[in-house]
Amino acid sequence: MQICMIMPNYNGEKYLGSALDGFAVQDHSDKKLIVVDGKSTDKSHAILSEFAGQREDVIWNTTSDSGISDAINIGADLVDDDAICGYLGSDDILRQGALSGVSDLFEEYPFIDAVYCRSYFYDGHGLVRLHVPLPSFSKKLLRRHGTIAGLQNFFVRAPVLKKLRMDAGLRYAMDLDFYFRMIANNHSRILPSPIISTLNMGDGSISTSQKAASSRERHQVILRHCGFYPKNALRYAWASARLMFKT
Repeated sequence: MQICMIMPNYNGEKYLGSALDGFAVQDHSDKKLIVVDGKSTDKSHAILSEFAGQREDVIWNTTSDSGISDAINIGADLVDDDAICGYLGSDDILRQGALSGVSDLFEEYPFIDAVYCRSYFYDGHGLVRLHVPLPSFSKKLLRRHGTIAGLQNFFVRAPVLKKLRMDAGLRYAMDLDFYFRMIANNHSRILPSPIISTLNMGDGSISTSQKAASSRERHQVILRHCGFYPKNALRYAWASARLMFKT
């Protein structure tokens, strides 16, 4: 079973080499990496040129994209229909054996639409283990928690991704929107897994303004799919207030 990782990249030279190496050392025999990057102005293209030139399981697509969601859609069009798709940010490092573990789950449970895993997050000071907080996906739980798993921990069958696609108009909450639409379109057979799939090198570089924009967009996505819920409005107001007064 092929596992195909889609990597949007834009000026991600800082951790790009480590992310590529994390893919290279995966022991799963049938793997592919599709990198979508036609706009980087840092050293990303030099890194990609050297790496892709040495490997048959890497495709570097230089189509100019409008953002992460659009880049994922571009990559999805290059994936075989019988593959499993995963997202790999240029600051995400796959844990050794992750792809084999994911493949084994899809082989063991052929009826599932997707698998979501655990990960580590590096915040600039130390490693923080992110546990999967919930045992299942549901519209109610997505509404309550805002999301359940980041895209770097989510693996989905290619036909589902190709059918639903990412909303290219979203910059931050494309994962949450995609999960809502999976459930609405009867692709809710999503398996939680104890596998630790990635290390995300976040290193605390996300600005307060980006966090606020992400919070707003997630609230908008919840309103789109669930309508108005007072508890969610209060959570959003509280989160926004904390960001406004954060120094």
